[in-house]
Amino acid sequence: MVTSFFNEFKVWGRYRRFSIFSAIIFSLAFIALGVFALYLSQPPSLRCLLLGLQSSLLGQLLTHLSQNTLLKLIIIFIPVVGSFIQMIIGRFSDQRRDISIVLWTFISFILGLFLYPQAVSQTTLNFKDILFLGLSFRVDLLSYIMVIITTLIWLFVMMYSHHYMLHEIHRNRFYFFLSLTLSSILGTLLAGDLLTMFLFFEIMTLSSFMLVTHGESAESLFAGYQYLFIGVFGGIMILLAIILQIITVGTLSFEPMAIRFEQIGLIRYFIIGLLFVGFGIKAGMAPVHVWLPRAHPVAPTPASALLSGILIKIGAYGILRVMITYTFPEDPFLDLYSAWNFGEIIGYIMIWIGIITMLIGVFLALQQSNAKKMLAYHSISQMGYILLGIGIMAYLGKNGSIGFAGALYHIVNHALFKSLLFMVIGIIYLSIHEYDMYKMGGLYKRFPITAIIAFIACLGIAGIPLFNGFVSKSLIHHALEKAITYGHPSLLLVEWLFILISAGTVTSFIKFFSFIFLGKLKKEHMTCSQSIRIMELAMAGIALVIVLIGLNPHFVLDYLIVPALSQSAFDVHFIEKYILTMNFFAVKDLILMGQIVILGFVIFKLGVKYHLFHLHFSSSFTIERILMYPINKALQIYIQLRGKRLVDYWNAYNPYTDDKSMSALKSQGFIGRVFTLSNLITRLHENNLIRNDAFIYVVLLTAIVSFLLLLI
Repeated sequence: MVTSFFNEFKVWGRYRRFSIFSAIIFSLAFIALGVFALYLSQPPSLRCLLLGLQSSLLGQLLTHLSQNTLLKLIIIFIPVVGSFIQMIIGRFSDQRRDISIVLWTFISFILGLFLYPQAVSQTTLNFKDILFLGLSFRVDLLSYIMVIITTLIWLFVMMYSHHYMLHEIHRNRFYFFLSLTLSSILGTLLAGDLLTMFLFFEIMTLSSFMLVTHGESAESLFAGYQYLFIGVFGGIMILLAIILQIITVGTLSFEPMAIRFEQIGLIRYFIIGLLFVGFGIKAGMAPVHVWLPRAHPVAPTPASALLSGILIKIGAYGILRVMITYTFPEDPFLDLYSAWNFGEIIGYIMIWIGIITMLIGVFLALQQSNAKKMLAYHSISQMGYILLGIGIMAYLGKNGSIGFAGALYHIVNHALFKSLLFMVIGIIYLSIHEYDMYKMGGLYKRFPITAIIAFIACLGIAGIPLFNGFVSKSLIHHALEKAITYGHPSLLLVEWLFILISAGTVTSFIKFFSFIFLGKLKKEHMTCSQSIRIMELAMAGIALVIVLIGLNPHFVLDYLIVPALSQSAFDVHFIEKYILTMNFFAVKDLILMGQIVILGFVIFKLGVKYHLFHLHFSSSFTIERILMYPINKALQIYIQLRGKRLVDYWNAYNPYTDDKSMSALKSQGFIGRVFTLSNLITRLHENNLIRNDAFIYVVLLTAIVSFLLLLI
């Protein structure tokens, strides 16, 4: 005990400046949140203070800052500036570099808070002469909420990452691309049109690719290239949608376009479909989720926390922004049956995609022994909840505000508890170097504070009352009930699946917490090192927000989400009747949640007793194999045609194994063979590809656009 204390004191002493600085920033962040909460609620005593402050010199400076339209650009480029400064400082001191990282992130968070007046007035900053079509930056309350939750969680993860990354290589490179990823995310959120969003979205894909491949192992490189390949494919889908929209509509700005889309006929379904797939890939939507369970486990834990907590939400944000823009008119009472019917059709499809994503994610999560992989699959499942809420929003049209509220609230909540869960696993791994839950147990004795924080996160994601997940899941469930009431009877099946999947989520986190923290402590873990206090402080910050939202669910709803609803074409009377007056702790909802928890415990007991968490399925039935089978077949045919020459290239360029024979292909797995052979064939023809790539792209894009234009 004494030895453990002195070891911890020694570690703290070595990095005491970082720990003290982070603790100060931690306190200032919560003070800023408290002041902002008072500003939103504006009690009578504060109003007098604000009036006095506004007349002072400081008040005038702060007012000028909050109203300056260039503030959006400043927030976007602060992490870029910081990334180069961090690279220079990092050459001399890890501690000073990490202090600067926390400082720059904190500045981004504070400046983000100052965007509120512009978010209310929806200000836009235009640069008309850039890239012919121009670029624009715009902030409304939807993007504002996303900016605040992004910078807040990023700040806590940066505090956490200092001690974790000391055990990793190439730390300067990691933080450089991490800062670029934050900048590109903020650019995506503050984009005022589809082209600007696309550019930052693609930068985000490229910079986050470096985070996935940071470990430089064969597994991380494979996961990274798969992530990049699928991400670029999603980018191409968005680019095609941009081309079609320019040709048919003539504008890319984020303004209500239901009337314009009504005039372009069937082509609107192609535009929405392309955007839905493009953003859905990043969101982890089934069946294009295959990159996510591979990328999260191999990335360093701080990157995993941000990939799952923030990055995939940008895909969900893109879908939400697209649906608000293209399926809603300016006025909810315009008699546009065709426009509203278009949203209803798209919404119905999204509802089923959402519930299927939920089901696939939770089922596969229950089969995992690797804790990070389990959390990755649950990211897929939780994204299904968000897609379900967005689908209900579009399906109900002007009465879809409750679906919007549920989806946006769950984006915020999932960002909190999922990033926290990854951080918990990171602390455990640092001490025992193990991700397998079946090899853990009893770790609450070594990590009591971490165990409490993990328990809060588990209660949050399971949707237990008094924690944040219960709030957003209740909103989505109420939205689903409204869709059943006003919509198709088949949605009753969606509600049954919703309850079953929610029980499966409870089961997963009973398994997660009990297998890791409860039971008997393994002999080899009795002397493992304990967690660093500053890491636990960072996690405690997120846990505190989870509890605060759960205890006072109406604050975020009434002061941020409902005002965001007023900026879209939702029926105000519906908002006042069903959202502002909602009782989150109604007996009906509490009884339903109790039934879900009981069902979750029953599934857990049956799963342990009958080994239902160890099911193995034929590789022939994996989603990856089904999607990639035609490509693999074509590659096999090509191999047969090329014969010995491909063998020569295999011997020269085989990147995955030291075995220089074609039989080594068999050990790569189905997806491995597809990517390996694709890589070899690319190398075989790389000179021709380099010479003709422009011609290929022009012909391909021209053919696709010409075909789609025939449908207009």
